[in-house]
Amino acid sequence: MFNVGLYNVRQYFFQERKHLRYESNYYHSKENENYKLLPTDIAQQTLKIVDRSFKSFFGLIKLKSSGGYQEKVRIPNYLPKDGHFILGLLLVANLPFHPLFPAPKSLLPKT
Repeated sequence: MFNVGLYNVRQYFFQERKHLRYESNYYHSKENENYKLLPTDIAQQTLKIVDRSFKSFFGLIKLKSSGGYQEKVRIPNYLPKDGHFILGLLLVANLPFHPLFPAPKSLLPKT
């Protein structure tokens, strides 16, 4: 999903020299089969991470033009085809206990 969102934003950048924001990227990505395979919250969070990556890219371009950054600025890259994407999720307090994804006891419901 990361590569799908990144592709949309990169293509828009190459054509328009502007940032395709999360809301527009969501509109373009929601019909993609990869988007439909994921739970909605995970797919949306992934697109938000793509958005943050490009905001950082544009921030570095601006900083470099003002002389505050000396390194070469590179557009965000795609993940390898068999690569993995690490996604951090918030835990909701009323989720049941799961041995692979234990929530802190302070977040678990009182029994």
